[in-house]
Amino acid sequence: MRPPATAADSSSPAPKHKGGRPPIAISWPILDALLSVQATLVEVAEHFGYSEDTIQRAVEREHGVGFAEYSAQKRAKGKLSLRRKQFQLALGGDRTMLIWLGKQYLCSRKAVGEGRARPCGAGATGSRSRSLRSR
Repeated sequence: MRPPATAADSSSPAPKHKGGRPPIAISWPILDALLSVQATLVEVAEHFGYSEDTIQRAVEREHGVGFAEYSAQKRAKGKLSLRRKQFQLALGGDRTMLIWLGKQYLCSRKAVGEGRARPCGAGATGSRSRSLRSR
């Protein structure tokens, strides 16, 4: 016959093994850096040596959002850094960057006679998208 249980004997049972593989370990600073330079899910998965699904599940588990939303946040920061650097170069005297940014943001175009000028804001896709709609 067993002696009655005491308070010391009623400790919690040993933790049960849940089974399955343990969660993967991802270096979040490295993942964030890859995404900030516009790396794709395929490239990220290749870098870490995991499947795309595994990366997506890890992001959802750790950050509570889908990979698309998480990567969009990190990519936006990368684009902002790139734009900041372009402006620094232009304002620091880089003529090529200054001209390019002028064309992008100020609608600076070639003088009349140097080529066909487009109205400000008209991209090369404007006529193409119309032709695709008519098909």
